[in-house]
Amino acid sequence: MGNEMWVLPFGLNDTIVGAANHSLALENNAFLGSGYNWPASNMIEPMHFVYDNTGNELGFSILKPDSINSLLTQGAFEFSQMTDSGVFSGGTFVRENGQIETILDCMLDFDTNTYILEPLNHKLNLNGRYPYINSLSHDKKLLTISTYYHSSTNYDISLAKLNLNLEYDTAYTGNYTYDSLCIPGPPQSGFIYLDDCDIITSIEMPSAAEYRAKISHIPIRIFPNPANAQITFALENTEHHRNIELRCFNLLGLQQHHARINSGQQQAAVNVSGWPPGMYVAAVYSNGHPVGRGKFVVRR
Repeated sequence: MGNEMWVLPFGLNDTIVGAANHSLALENNAFLGSGYNWPASNMIEPMHFVYDNTGNELGFSILKPDSINSLLTQGAFEFSQMTDSGVFSGGTFVRENGQIETILDCMLDFDTNTYILEPLNHKLNLNGRYPYINSLSHDKKLLTISTYYHSSTNYDISLAKLNLNLEYDTAYTGNYTYDSLCIPGPPQSGFIYLDDCDIITSIEMPSAAEYRAKISHIPIRIFPNPANAQITFALENTEHHRNIELRCFNLLGLQQHHARINSGQQQAAVNVSGWPPGMYVAAVYSNGHPVGRGKFVVRR
């Protein structure tokens, strides 16, 4: 319902100062937080912590970056994913010379009795930084996207795909040809370069007047269309309106259906199996004024 249940300031009794970047649901109503501890040395340390669904601390584990790799001086976990082998975590770490690297993958063994998390494996991405998106695919492959900035106008984006042994892998076997990511362009296969693609560097924001004009309407999307049983009306911007009504009329102007729509409601389903076949008009009203409409067909 969106009501706040509890707040957990984790680690007050252990003088932990840091941040949680991600939370992962575990078994037995427990949760794993991924983030970092910020000790007095100002060299942040990757940390996992565990709590239950009532807001009680269950344990934590702070890893020294040089225990993962001797070149690393500080770092933080950005995300965690559950796999059949345990917990898969990734984050951003820093080398002694100041160059930022990424721990793409760090497989962890989760001990439910002591809540100690130890790294089993890791991989450094020497050419990337900041793993913004990381996930586990349907076929148990690890996906991570990293970016490397050469300058403010020149940067690379790389997608790494690995198996659970942290070996570079492919999602599918065989050679596949894809439509070009640059439009227009020929089909492509293998490594796809984006050098000739236009890159969006800015997005124009609408003015206040344009935004007010946009939300003053309630666009309707109707599916399936035609329909012979149930039809669904998808509505936008209803959170900006009050006293909303959905009305359906036949081509003679006779009202066939009337329903109240709650503010914020995004869909309304109507059974049209008993309606005469033909074309109808759906109209949405807010405070008695029409703010959107669409056409649909009922057939047998």
